[in-house]
Amino acid sequence: MQARKPKEGDDQHIRGFILNKLYLGGYFGKKHTDVDNMPKGYPPEYRGKFPKIIKELKRDGYVTVFPHGSEKHIFAISSSEKIDSGILICNTYRESVGLPPLNKKFREIIK
Repeated sequence: MQARKPKEGDDQHIRGFILNKLYLGGYFGKKHTDVDNMPKGYPPEYRGKFPKIIKELKRDGYVTVFPHGSEKHIFAISSSEKIDSGILICNTYRESVGLPPLNKKFREIIK
């Protein structure tokens, strides 16, 4: 039996959206972005869930959140263990919105 694809607004869908955004943007370590940028591009009615999901991703070791001036910034953890499991979350999201999967080496996004 195949697992149910996450739907827009599901916690798992939002987790995948966030990781996808960080991975595609190359936000690892020294390259980071404002936490307030994470919900951009996601339907407004679900954006209130982002703070909770970001806390969970941080707790689970997928992201780091830190103060940067008056803002909070975020980047993805680049350890191979977290990339391996994070790419599964990301690709579940990508499949649910009709995007091709990312390779864990990110060959699709290296320019």
